[in-house]
Amino acid sequence: MKNFYLAISFIAFLSSCAFHSGNVSSGSIVDCPMKTIITGQASTSKFLGLGGLSKNALIVDAKQDLYRKISVKKNLKLTNFSVDFKTTYILFYSSTIATVSADLFDCSGTEDSSPNADSDNQSMIGGLLPGDSIIYEYNGFHKGLVSKHLSKERCAITFQYNNGRLKKQNVSQNVIFKITEHTSNKNYFGYDIGEKASVEVLNLKTNTKTVKPCTIIGLNENKLLISYNKEDGQERILSVDKSLIRQ
Repeated sequence: MKNFYLAISFIAFLSSCAFHSGNVSSGSIVDCPMKTIITGQASTSKFLGLGGLSKNALIVDAKQDLYRKISVKKNLKLTNFSVDFKTTYILFYSSTIATVSADLFDCSGTEDSSPNADSDNQSMIGGLLPGDSIIYEYNGFHKGLVSKHLSKERCAITFQYNNGRLKKQNVSQNVIFKITEHTSNKNYFGYDIGEKASVEVLNLKTNTKTVKPCTIIGLNENKLLISYNKEDGQERILSVDKSLIRQ
């Protein structure tokens, strides 16, 4: 009997897995100080593929959870929404958690600074300003913001990890991508947020290269964060060297 339970546990372990998917949207420029990143979550479960909520319904519930966490004021603005789905499968059971996050800006006018205004305390380094929204590349892609500059190559960031919690980290600018729109982006990085281009993609199965249309969603001095559709129509987010981009 003991061996039977051990076998069942082993099979359940081998049969369990988790998948992440999501998308990031870049909103309009908000000329107000960045306040924080705010998140909302909703979950659903299915047995034998039956029951549960659809993805659209999960997003609605997660957004409602997000809005419940802030006071409704005219001077608070939300932008740069992103959605992440984590689905876990264990034998015939599946569970999906939807996390909606957004940048919260305080436009009450009580502060003089803004994320797109240069000052002694908010100088642009590496094309980044404190308060800029970013995507942090570390075991996947995580939405965050620049807290402050530490040097010409490093900065402190706050980002949302896979479990939806916020974490603080000191990182190199090589692993973060700016997603805040700014008039200086084109001159500094050579590209704009939302700009259309093409990327050379290697198909590992056929070992052939194809050129695919893509959208630039993140900026870095050496690399770009892009979004394109794979052969099956699914969206893929990828960081690539600028040399692979065709305009």
